[in-house]
Amino acid sequence: QDLERERWDCVLIVNGSTIPLELEQKWTFPMRVVQEDREGLIHARVRGLRESGGDLVVWMDDDACFASDYLSQVLDFFAKHPDAAIIGASVLPSKEGVIPPLPLWRALSLQPLESSMPVLDYSSPQIPLGIGMAMKRSTMERWVGTLERSNWKWSLGRVGAIGGAGEDVDIVATAIDAGECVWLNHQMRLWHIIPSHRLRCQYLRRLIRENNYGRDRV
Repeated sequence: QDLERERWDCVLIVNGSTIPLELEQKWTFPMRVVQEDREGLIHARVRGLRESGGDLVVWMDDDACFASDYLSQVLDFFAKHPDAAIIGASVLPSKEGVIPPLPLWRALSLQPLESSMPVLDYSSPQIPLGIGMAMKRSTMERWVGTLERSNWKWSLGRVGAIGGAGEDVDIVATAIDAGECVWLNHQMRLWHIIPSHRLRCQYLRRLIRENNYGRDRV
């Protein structure tokens, strides 16, 4: 990242794994590795919040690659839009994986953006995706509070290879319902690596059902 290293930190959550993590390269930025035994993406994201500092939080998945100016663009957008609570990125398919047919892009968390725009309704065709989502710490903390009050919400996220992205929609809905501003920013760019097995019919059918209904309701 081109943002000065002292202005950000990285927390890597090892989620539900019994295999010791071996990092193959020496990282050139500050990073802490934290073990989270409760399996599931939603548990990993909540643990990341609790282990991190700062007023802003950015979610990153292990199958994504940020543009080198990603964090700079996050800070710049929040500075220009101080009322923003959540900002979604332009998510492009990576050449390291397969390029899926266009009708499948949304289901596979791909969302190229040509311009920035506010999101007024969480049922809109385009809302921030969880991958690369940036938010104010207070916004995520409010959402975590709803998880603790509604146990069923813990089932919304992915667990291993199973599950959809229901928690992504839920945090956006929570922010909008609280009167907060949600945006999409086309200058925040990242590339999502799509492995070939995600184009299999069985995987896609289950993914779409779980995105709509939540894992425990399929």
